Amino acid sequence: NQPAQYGQLINISADTGNEATQLFIEQDTGRIYFRGGNSVNAMKDTKFKEVAYWNDNKHLQFPNGAEMWVY
Repeated sequence: NQPAQYGQLINISADTGNEATQLFIEQDTGRIYFRGGNSVNAMKDTKFKEVAYWNDNKHLQFPNGAEMWVY
């Protein structure tokens, strides 16, 4: 379920493996994705959701239309 062929996967464990979150940053575009799981909902079965991407103005763009200027 990796969103792109190349990128960085960051694993964040909340406790002894029952809760976890993953961030994926696409290598060539910088798009940021996330997914989470627990002992009931396996993370490997969950698709990544897009959090943000860099727009043409070099601002961080969110799916709701908001932008963040990053310098």
